[in-house]
Amino acid sequence: MAGNRHVIGNWKMNVPEDGVENFVRDLRTVRWSDGCRLTIAPPFPFIAEARQRTSELRLPIGFAGQNCSHETSGAYTGEVSASMLALVGGAMVIVGHSERRTLYGEDDAVVGSKLRAAAEAGLVPVLCIGESEKVRESDRVAGFLEQQLVVALDGFPFAEWNLIVAYEPVWAIGTGRNASGDLIAETAGWIRRILAALRPGLDELPLLYGGSVTDSNARELMKEAEVDGFLVGGASLEPQKLKAIYEACASGR
Repeated sequence: MAGNRHVIGNWKMNVPEDGVENFVRDLRTVRWSDGCRLTIAPPFPFIAEARQRTSELRLPIGFAGQNCSHETSGAYTGEVSASMLALVGGAMVIVGHSERRTLYGEDDAVVGSKLRAAAEAGLVPVLCIGESEKVRESDRVAGFLEQQLVVALDGFPFAEWNLIVAYEPVWAIGTGRNASGDLIAETAGWIRRILAALRPGLDELPLLYGGSVTDSNARELMKEAEVDGFLVGGASLEPQKLKAIYEACASGR
């Protein structure tokens, strides 16, 4: 997986305004590239429909869950296991998104347990890490990200290295304030050094940026930020914007 580029569209608790079928149909004109993969993370009830629509049109789009339980089954009302995601066609799952951490109290240990559950189910986890504005202003970013990575990756089965890391500064998510290319490149460098220190070669894993990525800034960020793609929020609900972001990523640096 090392070196591959990715665009992952996280719909959160939303669906496209014109519906899933029209959304997928509008992606038929994407200029696809073997070097960049497009994955969509709809709300759980819409994964099967979106997968069916893309299959009918033979579009090379993958699907991901927005979250998963750390348990495999049992009396956990409202939870969805990683193996269930795999059964409905999911290939990836987002783990540790800042909204899960902030709104639902998921700490690094919980994130780590979900990473392991995802890997055991054959899914590729997308590990989200990122600092708050307070941490950034206090010049503690590198240490904060190291803590997130060290705890979450403790005990992770690295044999196949099926893992993607997404850097998403909390202060840039849904605010319209994206980090500059220079800042992202500097932070990406810290993350890669932390990963290399944890295990040789981990710094080659795909590293994505997420935080108010749009069709208007994706190409510039791709050139300057030293990342392998994007985790996209609101813009992923609009097919023309998602298409532009994907094509910017596919064009490379």
